Amino acid sequence: MRKDIPFVGDAADTSWFVNSELKPKGIEYNIRQTHEDTYRITYGDNYDYMDWKECCYEITKQKAKGLMNYAITYAWAGMKLDTDEEILAHIPYLQSNISHWRGDKAKQVKVQLKRIMSETKELIAEEMNLIGGW
Repeated sequence: MRKDIPFVGDAADTSWFVNSELKPKGIEYNIRQTHEDTYRITYGDNYDYMDWKECCYEITKQKAKGLMNYAITYAWAGMKLDTDEEILAHIPYLQSNISHWRGDKAKQVKVQLKRIMSETKELIAEEMNLIGGW
């Protein structure tokens, strides 16, 4: 289960969460910044889950050099995409331009992009079968 919360204040101060009704009883949780003003509270085993915009945001935070320069440009554009078809068409461009990016965050983003692509293909296929397109 995930919950995005608009946040104002110090990122290190989590007392607003610990003392609120949002805190789950007896369940592990993680709080992390996803965008400039949003923090994600993740419960259970989904700590590594990232959505499309989070993947793009992580790419934009990287140093622009080599192919990463193109990836950052695609990521900024990707944050504005809305439809599954647009996202599905955009993912291969990001994947090819982040192929030389290394590290734990890189591995996490690459895995999540692959997952998003797979899930998006399944959604589009289901939609096409419902309307008799395939």
